[in-house]
Amino acid sequence: MAPGAEGFAHLDGSGKARMVDVSAKSPTRRTAAASACLSGPEAVIDRLFAGGLPKGDAFAVSRIA
Repeated sequence: MAPGAEGFAHLDGSGKARMVDVSAKSPTRRTAAASACLSGPEAVIDRLFAGGLPKGDAFAVSRIA
């Protein structure tokens, strides 16, 4: 299991984001907007895209956020 994936319903056993059934929840009106600009040393960017960060998949976390 990926680091930090334990206990989070929206993460599968490998730490990837997944859909969960929320049909039993009451409707709630929400609005969300997100944007990002990624910059940093080439070695860090390469490691990010290769999935080699010590705290897990940063892209999975960003999709959930």
